[in-house]
Amino acid sequence: TILIIILAFILLLVALLFYSYRDMTQVVHIKDRKEVIHEMTHYLPNVTTGYVTTATRDTTMNGIEIHKDDYIGLTPDAILSDSNDKVEAALAMIEQLPDINDKQVITIFCGCDTTLGEKSTLRRILLERHPLMEVGLIDGGQDVYSFIFAIE
Repeated sequence: TILIIILAFILLLVALLFYSYRDMTQVVHIKDRKEVIHEMTHYLPNVTTGYVTTATRDTTMNGIEIHKDDYIGLTPDAILSDSNDKVEAALAMIEQLPDINDKQVITIFCGCDTTLGEKSTLRRILLERHPLMEVGLIDGGQDVYSFIFAIE
């Protein structure tokens, strides 16, 4: 479900890139559907995804000591961070991504358990650490993941 949401969002972003607007209400040009799909497929491997969720048990993985009910930052490949604070878990996870300095846009889908303060703190710190990056927040309302990241 989450992958479908992320892919749908990426599809929407890519599709919007190909619109030329005469004004805010009228579309004047749309690229050929096959061309849009081809370009989207071409750029999809450049998107990195990350998640923050709650640990369900105590364990150690990848040298990280994980405590039940802590927040963990993970990618599809590995758990990268553990913290009792979801913003700290998110920031630690993002900073460990090997290609983070090559990225230009972070879209954050915020879960139903995130507060306005947590959202603004996360965005502010990301912009301080990566001033040339665009950071967008979307109220995703998802239950399991406090944050879902699409980083491109």
